[in-house]
Amino acid sequence: MRISKTFKKIVLLGFFVVPLSLGLLQTDADAVRYSGGRSTAINDVWYSDSVSSYGYVSAFDEARFRWNETSSKVNLKRVLSSSGTPDKYYVGVSSIPYRFGYYTPYKLSSSGGYVEANHSDTWAFSNVSIYYNNMERADFKTDEVISNAGHEIGHSIGLDHTPSDGANSIMRSGIQNIGPTTYDITEIRLKRGN
Repeated sequence: MRISKTFKKIVLLGFFVVPLSLGLLQTDADAVRYSGGRSTAINDVWYSDSVSSYGYVSAFDEARFRWNETSSKVNLKRVLSSSGTPDKYYVGVSSIPYRFGYYTPYKLSSSGGYVEANHSDTWAFSNVSIYYNNMERADFKTDEVISNAGHEIGHSIGLDHTPSDGANSIMRSGIQNIGPTTYDITEIRLKRGN
C-alpha cells in the first residue's frame, strides 16, 4: 500500500501545528490566580468577635503574617473597626461536613450596595471564615488551624485552589500544616508583584 505525499504532509503538519497551536491558545484558565480580585493586596482586615470567642486570634494573626512575608505588595493589617471595606474574618460552624473554611468576595453594585462577586470581578472586600465544628471533628492541631486560615486568606488576596496533583501549596484543598510555599510565593508575586 502506497501512502501519498499529501497524506504524509498532513500527518507531519498535524504533529507540529496542533501541539504548537494548543500552546498558543492556552489561556490562564488553569492558573491558580483569579482573574479578578481586589485591586491590591495591601488591605485592612477586621476580626469579628467570633475569632476571639473561639480562641483563634493568634491563628489568624500568624496566617496574615506569613502572607505578609511573601511580597512587599502584600500587607494585611488588622484594624479594630469593620467600617469601610476591610476584609472580615470570622469563625463559625458549618453544616457541610469537611468544609473547614470558606471565603466570599463582594463587589459594589450599581445601586451602591454590596453583592456577592465572582472570581473575575473587581472586589470591594471579602469575608473569610473558618469552621470550628469541622476543625474540631477532624482533630485539627494548631498548625493545621493556621494553615486553614492561611488557605482562606490566600483566596481573599487572589489565589485559587492548586490542583490536588499539582505543586505543594497552601492553596491545595484539604487538611495541611504548612504556610505559603515557594510555589505560593511565586503565584502571589505573579498576581501582585514582588
